[in-house]
Parts: sequence; C-alpha cells; structure tokens
Amino acid sequence: MTGSRLQHLDGIRGIAAFAVFVCHFIQVFVPHVYYLDAAQGHGLWEDEFATSPFNIIVNGNFAVCLFFVLSGFVLSHRFLDTGDLDGLRRLAIKRYLRLALPVLAAVLLAWAILAAGSYSYGAVQPVTRSGMKDVYDAFVPFWAAVEEGVVGVFFRGEWNLNPVLWTMRIELYGSFLVFGLLALFGRTGYRWLVYGVAIAIFYESYYLAFLLGIALADLQLRADHRDAPLPVTLGAVMLGLYLGSYPYYGAEQGIWSVLPAVGTAHKPVLYHILGAAVLIQAANRFTGARLLLARPLFRFLGRISYGLYLIHFPLVCSVSAGLALVLLAHLDYGAAVALSFALSAPVVVVTAALFTTLVDQRAMRVADTFAALVMGAWRRPGLTLAPTFGGRPLEPGTLASTPSISLTSNTGECRG
Repeated sequence: MTGSRLQHLDGIRGIAAFAVFVCHFIQVFVPHVYYLDAAQGHGLWEDEFATSPFNIIVNGNFAVCLFFVLSGFVLSHRFLDTGDLDGLRRLAIKRYLRLALPVLAAVLLAWAILAAGSYSYGAVQPVTRSGMKDVYDAFVPFWAAVEEGVVGVFFRGEWNLNPVLWTMRIELYGSFLVFGLLALFGRTGYRWLVYGVAIAIFYESYYLAFLLGIALADLQLRADHRDAPLPVTLGAVMLGLYLGSYPYYGAEQGIWSVLPAVGTAHKPVLYHILGAAVLIQAANRFTGARLLLARPLFRFLGRISYGLYLIHFPLVCSVSAGLALVLLAHLDYGAAVALSFALSAPVVVVTAALFTTLVDQRAMRVADTFAALVMGAWRRPGLTLAPTFGGRPLEPGTLASTPSISLTSNTGECRG
C-alpha cells in the first residue's frame, strides 16, 4: 500500500481525535452517558444512548485504541515494505522529541489558562453533576509544569494539568516496542511466531494495540489489491462498531453481556483494541471506505489530530464551561449545553489548527533535524556504530546465526 493509499488512515485518526473531544465534553456536561449514574442524569435520554452501540460516538477509550493501532501500523509499514533499517533508526531517534515538544506546549497552554484564572469547570460542576475531578482547583508553579511536560508525562505517568496525557507514556513505550520487534525480527521468516508470542505477553495491556498494528501492516503489504467482498466488509464494520462501543459501565446488562472475559484482561480495553483493529482492517480492504475517509474534511482533521487531542481538554474546561455558565442563566439545561458545544467546537478546532501550524509542524522539523544530526554522527568517517561481521553491516534477523559481532572502526580496531 503506497503513501497515497494510506491517506484514509489520516481520516481515521482525525475522526478519533474529534471523538475524544466529544467524549470529554459529554463527560463534563452529560456525565450520566459516561458513568450510568442516575444521580447525574439530566433527562436527556442518557440511558438509551449509553446502552446502544451509538455510544461509540463518545467512547473516548475506543478512539485512543484506534490511535495506538494506527501507530503500530504506520511506524512499521515502511520498514516491513522496504527493510530500511536506517529509516527505522531515524524514527526511533526522533520519536521522543516528536511527541514531547507538542506535549510541552500543550501543558504550558493549560498552565497559562490556569495562571489567568480562566477555568470554569469548578464553577459549572455542581450544575453538570460531573464526577470528574477538578484538576485545576490548585495552582501549579511554572517550572513544575515544564518538568511535567518534559519528564513527568512520559516517564512517571503524571498529568496534573491535562488528564488526556495519560496516553503519552504508552505511546512512547509502545513505539519503542514496535521499533525493537521490527529491528530484531521484522525481516525474518518466523516474525509471525514472534508477533504471536508478543501478543500473548501483552494481551492484558494497551501495548496489544501496537502489536496488532504491526500485524495489520504486514498483512496489508502481502495482500492483493482487490477489495474484500462487500458483505464481508459490512460484517467487519458491524463487528468493529459492536466491540468498539463496549461501555465502561453497564455492559453486563446490555448487548455486550455475551462477550467473554479473556484471562485477566480488562474487558473494555481488550474489546476496544480488537474493535479498532477490525475497523482499520475493514477500511484497508475496501476502496469505498478508503475514498470516504480520504475526503478533505477527514484529512484536515487528521492533519490537526495530534494538536486537537493535546489541547481540547483545557479548552473544554475553560471555553466550553465558561460559555455554559453564561448560557445557563438564559436557557434550559439541554439547550445551553448544545449551544455551548456548537460555539466552542469551532474554537477548539481552530486552536488545534493554529497549534498544528505553530507548534506541531515545527516540532516535526526539529525532530527530523535532530535525527539527521545523530544519523550523520553515526556515519562519520572512521566509525561504524552498527553491528558488523567480516567488515559488513549485519542485516536484521542475522544475529542468531552470526558467530561474532563487534562494534568496529573502519580499520577493524575494537571500540569495545
């Protein structure tokens, strides 16, 4: 599948990012849909919505699983196609900066809103009845925010200023799980056995999504270009939506009650990952789905998806909540919430687009430059850092059969 044929994946990513925004808006303003707690209800048909497959529209965890499967797919696709080990190294070298620079900017944006006293979530919470913790009820020093964005989010799992950043440590570690598996086994004849073993090891965690992404990329590269039969595609879509709509609360009484437990895996996480993989594979194998997902609107959302994911939560708790406070003085609850969404959604999307241009795209260039510098130093005359045998660089998958490996200079002198 060529680069042009991967454009639909941007569409999936964009839809998923917007779904996470909608999920958190609902969690703040219509919490009964998320928690199924009658005490949080507002008489807005929450029960009926939450217990139907339509809840996938606001199922943020499923959208996150789509991100993770897509990461495994995209990060592995080129290497599985070309065997370009340098390209894989380059991805690994720049990965932390690629993720961390926008994360730091998003944390500082959240801090700036806090410093300006512009969060309204605490004020609107008694009316919305949301059980979500107010993470903005205490001030955070500037340098603590910087440290959180650079270190805490990725290596300690801290997200005091932006709860959506809980995914970033998983994204970073999952990326390096992909790189490691590919570098060691991606060009071997027994890689599918390795995939199976890795899936068995990580089935209880979100890392399963990255592994399924690798497997889907491998399958796609070896499939013919004929579409899957329409009934098969429709069946796969229905199955993916069914699994992806598995709710965190109330599944035991709904249509999902027949789904079995699998070992000690958390059922919502497991079934969201499986649903994400099924839907992505269905899109990969049907031209109509790819063309729909590659339409300009979805590709635009895909282009701004990282920024949209990173900045939407502080804006929901400031812009959306502030609008709701004003509107609730003049409208009934349902109308005020609907109008708050209609007015704040464009603000969130425009801010995400600006963030993409001013931060995310620049971060990509910085990460690319850093990777080029490191790769250039790696290849400087007189030193070869890649494993060699007989003066020739080793190909992936040859380690087991090679009698001796050393890091050598071009003269053969051991560098230890």
